[in-house]
Amino acid sequence: MPEKANKYNLARVRFLENQRLFLTPLDECDLENTYRWFHNKEFVDLVGSYLQPTSLTKYRDGFQKLLMSCDGKTRVFLSIILKYNGAFIGNI
Repeated sequence: MPEKANKYNLARVRFLENQRLFLTPLDECDLENTYRWFHNKEFVDLVGSYLQPTSLTKYRDGFQKLLMSCDGKTRVFLSIILKYNGAFIGNI
Protein backbone atom coordinates (compact mmCIF):
# COMPACT_ATOMS: atom_id res chain seq x y z
CA MET A 1 0.00 0.00 0.00
CA PRO A 2 1.49 3.35 -0.95
CA GLU A 3 2.34 5.66 1.95
CA LYS A 4 1.83 8.77 -0.15
CA ALA A 5 -1.50 10.37 0.72
CA ASN A 6 -4.29 10.02 -1.80
CA LYS A 7 -5.69 13.55 -1.69
CA TYR A 8 -8.64 12.70 -3.93
CA ASN A 9 -9.82 9.97 -1.57
CA LEU A 10 -9.31 12.14 1.50
CA ALA A 11 -11.61 14.79 -0.02
CA ARG A 12 -14.44 12.36 -0.84
CA VAL A 13 -17.85 12.56 0.84
CA ARG A 14 -17.89 10.58 4.08
CA PHE A 15 -20.98 8.45 4.45
CA LEU A 16 -19.92 6.81 7.73
CA GLU A 17 -16.64 7.09 9.62
CA ASN A 18 -14.78 6.09 12.74
CA GLN A 19 -11.30 6.88 14.04
CA ARG A 20 -9.45 4.77 11.43
CA LEU A 21 -11.52 4.77 8.24
CA PHE A 22 -14.55 6.07 6.42
CA LEU A 23 -17.06 4.79 3.89
CA THR A 24 -17.80 6.74 0.75
CA PRO A 25 -19.82 5.91 -2.38
CA LEU A 26 -17.99 3.60 -4.77
CA ASP A 27 -16.48 5.70 -7.54
CA GLU A 28 -14.92 5.25 -10.99
CA CYS A 29 -11.53 5.95 -9.37
CA ASP A 30 -11.88 2.63 -7.48
CA LEU A 31 -12.02 0.60 -10.69
CA GLU A 32 -8.28 -0.18 -11.00
CA ASN A 33 -8.01 -1.54 -7.46
CA THR A 34 -11.05 -3.78 -7.78
CA TYR A 35 -9.91 -4.96 -11.22
CA ARG A 36 -6.54 -6.05 -9.78
CA TRP A 37 -8.22 -7.79 -6.85
CA PHE A 38 -10.57 -9.84 -9.00
CA HIS A 39 -7.56 -11.06 -10.99
CA ASN A 40 -5.67 -12.14 -7.86
CA LYS A 41 -6.10 -15.84 -7.00
CA GLU A 42 -5.57 -15.37 -3.26
CA PHE A 43 -8.25 -12.67 -3.14
CA VAL A 44 -10.89 -14.58 -5.11
CA ASP A 45 -10.23 -17.69 -2.98
CA LEU A 46 -10.65 -15.60 0.17
CA VAL A 47 -14.02 -14.16 -0.91
CA GLY A 48 -15.27 -17.51 -2.21
CA SER A 49 -15.28 -16.57 -5.88
CA TYR A 50 -13.28 -17.81 -8.85
CA LEU A 51 -10.85 -16.31 -11.31
CA GLN A 52 -12.62 -15.01 -14.37
CA PRO A 53 -10.00 -13.31 -16.55
CA THR A 54 -11.45 -10.38 -18.46
CA SER A 55 -10.14 -7.34 -20.24
CA LEU A 56 -10.04 -3.98 -18.47
CA THR A 57 -12.50 -2.63 -21.05
CA LYS A 58 -15.06 -5.37 -20.36
CA TYR A 59 -14.54 -5.01 -16.59
CA ARG A 60 -15.03 -1.23 -16.87
CA ASP A 61 -18.36 -1.75 -18.66
CA GLY A 62 -19.60 -4.03 -15.88
CA PHE A 63 -18.28 -1.67 -13.20
CA GLN A 64 -20.11 1.28 -14.74
CA LYS A 65 -23.36 -0.75 -14.89
CA LEU A 66 -22.87 -1.59 -11.23
CA LEU A 67 -22.43 2.09 -10.34
CA MET A 68 -25.55 3.01 -12.31
CA SER A 69 -27.58 0.34 -10.45
CA CYS A 70 -26.99 2.11 -7.11
CA ASP A 71 -30.15 3.99 -6.32
CA GLY A 72 -29.28 4.88 -2.72
CA LYS A 73 -32.46 3.27 -1.41
CA THR A 74 -32.25 -0.44 -2.09
CA ARG A 75 -28.70 -0.78 -3.38
CA VAL A 76 -25.55 1.00 -2.25
CA PHE A 77 -21.88 0.20 -2.85
CA LEU A 78 -19.31 1.90 -0.66
CA SER A 79 -15.52 2.23 -0.73
CA ILE A 80 -13.52 1.77 2.46
CA ILE A 81 -10.85 4.48 2.82
CA LEU A 82 -8.15 4.83 5.46
CA LYS A 83 -8.28 8.25 7.08
CA TYR A 84 -4.55 8.65 7.66
CA ASN A 85 -3.50 8.41 4.02
CA GLY A 86 -6.61 8.06 1.87
CA ALA A 87 -5.79 4.50 0.76
CA PHE A 88 -8.65 2.50 -0.76
CA ILE A 89 -8.64 -0.76 1.21
CA GLY A 90 -11.90 -2.36 0.17
CA ASN A 91 -15.54 -2.02 -0.65
CA ILE A 92 -18.83 -3.13 0.79
